[in-house]
Amino acid sequence: VVIHVTDMKIENTNPDFFSYTMSKHALAGTIGMLAKGHADDTGVRVYGLAPGAVLASHDQREEETEISHRLNLLQRKTGAGEIADTALFLASGALASGQTIFVDSGQHLLDQPRDVIWLAREGA
Repeated sequence: VVIHVTDMKIENTNPDFFSYTMSKHALAGTIGMLAKGHADDTGVRVYGLAPGAVLASHDQREEETEISHRLNLLQRKTGAGEIADTALFLASGALASGQTIFVDSGQHLLDQPRDVIWLAREGA
């Protein structure tokens, strides 16, 4: 099993942290290609895991981190344990190869014009 860790920004793009976001888009683009390339290989699965904000970003202060980590549909912090649990689930190979799971409390479903670090600083 191969698990590519991308980012929720592959669905909720904004112009901030451009090179980081582009690299995650490139990585996400390989998931389907590799899954198709290994379709005949028994037991080889390729997945994507797309987390949202979990750790402090860049130079965030603690109060900014608390705000930015709740800028999602559930208005709650996504825990590192949720990402670990999802990785273990993907490692079991139970899903069809080529799928990506978002672990971001729904952040990828929002249309955020800036990265959450800047939204928190701007008082969103």
